[in-house]
Amino acid sequence: MMNGSTQSSAERECRAPQSRREQRLERRGKVPRATRESSNQTVDTPQKPIDRLLSLIQFLESYDCDVGQIKQEFGKLMEKDQRIKDLTTTVQELQHSNNEVGQRLKDESAQLSAQREIFDERETSLRDSEQSFELEKQRWKEEYKAFEKKQKVEHDKMVETQKRTIETQLKKWKEEYAREKSSELEQIRKELAKVRQENTDLTKKNENDNTTLQLYMKEYEKQGAEISELNSRYSVQTLPILNYSSERDFSNIHQSITTIMHTYFEELALDSLDLEQPQNQLHDTDDIFKCIPLTASNASKFLRIRGAQCIVSKAIYSSIWQPFNVPAMPLGPEAGEILIQISKVVGRQDRNKENVWRNITFQGLDSISQNHSEQVYQQITTILNVLRPLIPLNRHADFNRDMNDVIKESVLLWDRLKRDSCIVEFDMQPPRLATTDWDAEPWLQRDSIEVGIPRENGKHLESWCLFPKIVFKPLSGEQSTLPGHALFVDSPAFQEGLDELNRQEEEIAQTRRNFARRGTISRGSH
Repeated sequence: MMNGSTQSSAERECRAPQSRREQRLERRGKVPRATRESSNQTVDTPQKPIDRLLSLIQFLESYDCDVGQIKQEFGKLMEKDQRIKDLTTTVQELQHSNNEVGQRLKDESAQLSAQREIFDERETSLRDSEQSFELEKQRWKEEYKAFEKKQKVEHDKMVETQKRTIETQLKKWKEEYAREKSSELEQIRKELAKVRQENTDLTKKNENDNTTLQLYMKEYEKQGAEISELNSRYSVQTLPILNYSSERDFSNIHQSITTIMHTYFEELALDSLDLEQPQNQLHDTDDIFKCIPLTASNASKFLRIRGAQCIVSKAIYSSIWQPFNVPAMPLGPEAGEILIQISKVVGRQDRNKENVWRNITFQGLDSISQNHSEQVYQQITTILNVLRPLIPLNRHADFNRDMNDVIKESVLLWDRLKRDSCIVEFDMQPPRLATTDWDAEPWLQRDSIEVGIPRENGKHLESWCLFPKIVFKPLSGEQSTLPGHALFVDSPAFQEGLDELNRQEEEIAQTRRNFARRGTISRGSH
């Protein structure tokens, strides 16, 4: 057996051996067997080995070519086999993925089916609920209509019944009232006629007032024209801003008040053995004395001087340093407030017009009297009445003389400033603690300690204004402020003064108890 062909031994012996190439060619059918046999027979015997050798060489050459082709074919087959394996793997993976996707789609389809069933159930339930609601709504409307109809019938019946009852009662009351109150009805008729007459009179008065108002408006417009003419003809008084805030005017008055208070109130003029009566008298004149003890202590002296200074400053401010102040004929609060409001309204529109209007108003007010002696005397009397228990009788005349100079200077200063274009405003309400616009009165006792804000009878004390804060507002807009002077509530002098008052009250109470005990003992001995 060779290359897939079989031969018997007899055939091999009777014919010459064939080369492998010839055998392959024979198998392939390219060389006819008769041709080969005839060729073999014609070859000489000596040429056979050579031919065989040549055939062998040719076979080997053809064999090498066949081996290369076989290897190439085998390699191609291996590649195809590998591709088939890869395709098989890919197909398996795709089938696996397809199975997973199919399973997931089945699961999602099952979930969607379940949700669809739930939705259908809810939709059915909602539809049933809507139908029930509509039925209930229809039933409620019918019941409500029936109820309204019933209520209307009952209400009409009740109203009719009450109407008949009220008419009957009213008729009865009218008859009784007509019988019992005939005289009063006559009086009411007379009063009604009187009221009607008064109404007629008031109507006429209102017409007269309207006529007066129209005349006033015409006169006001005329005066406005006159003010404009005066403003153009006469120059407005405008002092430099330094003239308002310098110590030459207000600061000098402040210093004079401070000096007078130190002169007359530094020494206590009362008998230290009997302090209860003057203490109560001072408490009644001004609340500021409720925290000032009448003793010879440093705290008492400090508070006496500052309290008197506070009273004097308030008196000067309230009676002299007021807008539209008239010495000979003081304006009431309502009249003064009206003039102040007019001044503010005109000032918001035009400061120059406000200044001209204020000057003309002061000319009319001051034309009543130019003598300030009565006003000065009234202020001195008012201040002396308050501070009288603290001033010795033999020093009243000196105190009057010194205060006369201060008050006269205050009046003259205000007469000069109240006509100026610069608006001067006073602030007599200091804050509870010191600020940049308020100077604090120092407490120079070295042995004092810092304390909190004291209380007087459970109430918070208020700071004392020793001299007001003054704000100057000129036409130029360069506002200037003269700081005020105050004794603030956190001053240790307040606490020491309250402590002394408490000790005085305890001593007075103890003295009263001792006298009461002695009286009881003396009556018991008799």
